[in-house]
Amino acid sequence: GAEHGVSGSVHDATLLDGVLRLQGGAGEVAAPWGDRGAATAFAPLDTTANEAWTLFVDGATRILGESHSLQQLGTTNAALGPDDLYPRVIERSAFDPGRAWVGTETGFAVLGRDAAGWRLVARHTDLRARVMTLVELAHGDLWLGTEGRGVLRARVAANGALESLTEYNADLGGAEAADVPVSLLDGALVASSPAGLFVWNGERYVHDPLGGLADLLSDRETVRLRAGTDGTAWAWSWRAVYRRDAAKTWRRIDEIDASNGVIETLRPLPDGDVVVGATGRL
Repeated sequence: GAEHGVSGSVHDATLLDGVLRLQGGAGEVAAPWGDRGAATAFAPLDTTANEAWTLFVDGATRILGESHSLQQLGTTNAALGPDDLYPRVIERSAFDPGRAWVGTETGFAVLGRDAAGWRLVARHTDLRARVMTLVELAHGDLWLGTEGRGVLRARVAANGALESLTEYNADLGGAEAADVPVSLLDGALVASSPAGLFVWNGERYVHDPLGGLADLLSDRETVRLRAGTDGTAWAWSWRAVYRRDAAKTWRRIDEIDASNGVIETLRPLPDGDVVVGATGRL
């Protein structure tokens, strides 16, 4: 909490060279991280005066998604693109190490890397949808989990152009106005809508209990999913965290709930632990 240097919302967490960096409402804060957690209180980093949302790492390159823009961090920060992009999440392409996807307040953007470094290749920020989760299922086949338009499938050309955009909401129980995260788990594309959990079968979304996870969720609860270590997996909503053990059995982690603050992020660590970022606390 605040006594440990953590205040405001924690949007994301990045473990980098033995230091845990938190991106949140107070900008970026960091602390040395070891087997016992933070070795000191979290201290502010001089990377942005604005709200920080996500940190993309590529070798020695650090790109921070902050309130208004993408900033390549260095002795002097350099903006990648305009100051009205409003980035919220950055995911590297699973099929091209020189491409990354950016979810924004109103759509998405494409980053590309060439000999000169990373640059903004294209922006598609007129979709009227807040994109907080992205999954690339095949090269240029990008699925967007949105707040406001359900699930969108974007076909993106090599130059970043948007070739097509398709809405998938009828299969998901009419999820147009809901927060519908998309995740990739065990090779399957999973969408979580207020109507339940759904898996893409190559043609449409079908209901799937996901090994018993659906039975643990509250009415209309939507979750994001992440793989852990040694066959484990994690799911979380704004109010609860769930863990799947190596035997594929899901359970709710009762020690973490909405009384700890609104849960925004969960990041598995190499040792099998996870960090959970909530409002005002880690």
